Amino acid sequence: MNALAEYGGESLELDLDGVCERFESWRANRKRGARIPAELWQAAVSLYPRYSVNRIAKTLRLGYEDLRSRVESGNGSGGKDFRFWELRLSELRAHIGECRLRAEDGAGRKLELELKSIEAEELLQLLGVLWGER
Repeated sequence: MNALAEYGGESLELDLDGVCERFESWRANRKRGARIPAELWQAAVSLYPRYSVNRIAKTLRLGYEDLRSRVESGNGSGGKDFRFWELRLSELRAHIGECRLRAEDGAGRKLELELKSIEAEELLQLLGVLWGER
């Protein structure tokens, strides 16, 4: 899904700068306290994964957590399909009954796992193999 703009009847893909211009135009003309329109949120979400969530949020002056939530739900509506928390590997219990793990590294590689009944040590070994130990 890409951010699009109409120009003379043609659809043109917008890059981060184009979406930024749309946000700035909206901000300049909005009523005080107005919420960001759904079409602007969708334009912001559509920039991912060409740009990182962090870069999009900073450039468009959006809250990182709000944008990440919308990216994770796959739309600009802000649906809350997932909860995020910091996972400290040193605090894992010996046995994990059931979990869903989503991870992304700095290079943009993504991993999603659904696990049932795994030992913490096995999970660490699996992640090491999948991500490549350095």
